[in-house]
Amino acid sequence: MLNKIFPEGIPLSPLERIKAEGKPVLLYGMGNGAEKMLAVCEKYNVTVDGVFASDGFSSGKIFCGYKVLTVSDLHSVYPSGFTALVCFGCKASDMRMYIGKVKRAGGTVFMPHLPLFGGELMTAGYFQSRSSEIEKAYSLLSDDRSRRMFVGICRYFLTWDPEELFSCECNSYTYPDFFINHDVRTAIDGGAYRGDTVLSISNAFPEVNKIIAFEPDSANFAKLKKVRVDGVKIECIEKGLYKKDAVLSFAALKNRGSHFAEGGIDVPVTSIDIATGEKIDLIKLDVEGCEAEAIDGSINTLLRYHPALYISLYHKTDDFFELILKINGISDKYEFSLLREDVCPAWDIILLARKRPE
Repeated sequence: MLNKIFPEGIPLSPLERIKAEGKPVLLYGMGNGAEKMLAVCEKYNVTVDGVFASDGFSSGKIFCGYKVLTVSDLHSVYPSGFTALVCFGCKASDMRMYIGKVKRAGGTVFMPHLPLFGGELMTAGYFQSRSSEIEKAYSLLSDDRSRRMFVGICRYFLTWDPEELFSCECNSYTYPDFFINHDVRTAIDGGAYRGDTVLSISNAFPEVNKIIAFEPDSANFAKLKKVRVDGVKIECIEKGLYKKDAVLSFAALKNRGSHFAEGGIDVPVTSIDIATGEKIDLIKLDVEGCEAEAIDGSINTLLRYHPALYISLYHKTDDFFELILKINGISDKYEFSLLREDVCPAWDIILLARKRPE
């Protein structure tokens, strides 16, 4: 599979390249992403020499013991050049602008792909060890566009080259024509947040008359309960989705990235098979790293009704291929496609699945 992804030859890993070039290594950005990158650099014996932020964002701050520079400072401080590791996410158009400024200041730019909620770093060795599974997932994609996207994203995963992601085909982060002939009356919204996807489901499928929305975060749930859509019954359940009834620790962050983790708040979780006893036409899952477990908890529903599926595919390293294989292992009647929003790094990758026409 690596030869298919890199017909020109497998490149050095980004961390090997960074060490070989020997330039000062700087983290671009502050916050959780930069903290994760510091840990990765320490693990792989890459020395971090400094931290910088976009002009106007640093104001002399100290981050993890480093004085935060600005982009405007870089050329005078590092006149012989430097390596920059991007540690934040944004729209691709904005990222192009930010990276362009860093390059003009003399930087070689990498945009690391780090798992959001667990899993190994995607390296050539890891990729090779899972090559047969990755190739199987690739072969299950039903259209050329999705296969090109799969290859392009893999190239980015293994190089951290932002240009690989910029050139990777995107499409609108909506419910696309892939489901155009799918009659959706009852839908499940797993990870409903504050109701935004409840609204997008009801807009995309005018025939829908019931949405069962799961959201474990209490602050988000309070706003979710206020959402109203004419002609649609919205059943809100203050639980996360999982493979069984249980209580898990929940880390509530300031953005959509709330997730299950040790040391958080205990919250109840349930499964789709337990919580629903009716025909389900669509399942959307954005459950912050518990997608695999939520699928395990919906096996009976998948086998009985073969609902359309709209599943986040980017929270853990293995999700990109394992979730395709997991669903195919439950039922070989599904066909698959990919969807990606034009954001950096490679977040918001969505797996679409529908029952294959008989």
